[in-house]
Amino acid sequence: MSNDKLRVSVGLPVYNGGRYLRTSIESILAQTCPDFELIITDNASTDNTEQICREYAAIDKRIRYYRNENNIGAPRNFNLAFQLSRGQYLKWATSDDYVAAEMIEKCLEVLDRNPDVVLCYPRAKLIDAEGTFLENYDDVLNLQDPIASHRFIQLLNRIKLAHQHLGLIRSAVLKRTSLLGDYIAADINFLAELSLYGKFFEVPEYLLFRRFHPGSSSWDRRNRSIRLDAWEASWRFVAAVRRCPSPFRDKFAMYRYLFHRMFWRKAALGRELIGAFRQVLSKFSRPANKMDQSLRSGPSNRATHEREVRQRKL
Repeated sequence: MSNDKLRVSVGLPVYNGGRYLRTSIESILAQTCPDFELIITDNASTDNTEQICREYAAIDKRIRYYRNENNIGAPRNFNLAFQLSRGQYLKWATSDDYVAAEMIEKCLEVLDRNPDVVLCYPRAKLIDAEGTFLENYDDVLNLQDPIASHRFIQLLNRIKLAHQHLGLIRSAVLKRTSLLGDYIAADINFLAELSLYGKFFEVPEYLLFRRFHPGSSSWDRRNRSIRLDAWEASWRFVAAVRRCPSPFRDKFAMYRYLFHRMFWRKAALGRELIGAFRQVLSKFSRPANKMDQSLRSGPSNRATHEREVRQRKL
């Protein structure tokens, strides 16, 4: 299969996903659209993930397996899967979830027919750790408005569960975005930025099975003592609007919306600033406290020592 003819790349970032990984991989290999590659980026797993991946890579030439020497964090591992891809379209996958056999084919048909659509995703069924059905999740992000600001604002007003990025995305458009950042709710920022470049299309069929279990709580984040995630997310929204090709009038509408959005969230933004300020103060106050303690205890210790010396002489 030549690179220039490859239609779809499936990027599967994984870390210690051995429990459900076989189900995820087999659902991808069973796709009715055979023209794809599967790129697995193993984030230095310590369970049986590597063994499973190498087993499948040995029997299916469509699989390319990469193992990171160190854990680089889940967002960077997602981005790495895309950076290693060669397809015209990208589908991110996870080790917890799985997809129906016709998922890629149905999304591919939509994207081929509609050049103004940048993301096509199916509806999702929510399942638990054992695969038991929980509920149908009806997404509300079928963004068909031709005006970028309308799509952008609709997405931010409607989005709840952010799994639409597990659909099929145009790789050429992905390259124009900042991809996934390393902060809370970065997937929402990514989807909002993607909406600036084209429409979203929702396939009205339940073809994604999203698993909820204790180990799937969230992406691992950098071990930072000071976090300003809400502020970073807000700034990233502004930066995405600044970079997009929309006319000034459209950008102005988005800037105005983002300003109001920050005002509505002023309490959360304020709490972050106060928390960060307190952490900074605590870092600077610890050495001072230790020094003060030594100064306070120094004379007392010397006096005690002098009394003991006098008593021994007597």
